[in-house]
Amino acid sequence: MATVGDGTGLHTGYGVRRGVGNKYQPTAPTTRSISMVDFGAMGDKAKDFVGDHADQAKQGVDKVGDAVGDKIGQDKVDGVQQKANEAIDNLNNQGDQQQPQQ
Repeated sequence: MATVGDGTGLHTGYGVRRGVGNKYQPTAPTTRSISMVDFGAMGDKAKDFVGDHADQAKQGVDKVGDAVGDKIGQDKVDGVQQKANEAIDNLNNQGDQQQPQQ
């Protein structure tokens, strides 16, 4: 079993302490708090951003698409860019319909 400090660079999640004869002895596992991510809220924030900043989102899609296209070929990227821009337009149109008219 690999332990911290044995030169392998592996970490098992257990702490170690010096024991008798300078040997490492494992201690109890360390506890870590796990926080859950609310992907629904993240998606809502992303939709709000795209709805409010559609031009900036399209510019980002174009820049990333051009960079990837330079690496793997623009013909492979054009369809993805077009679909991403259509999705941005759809989100932008949905945001326009949901806002109350004054």
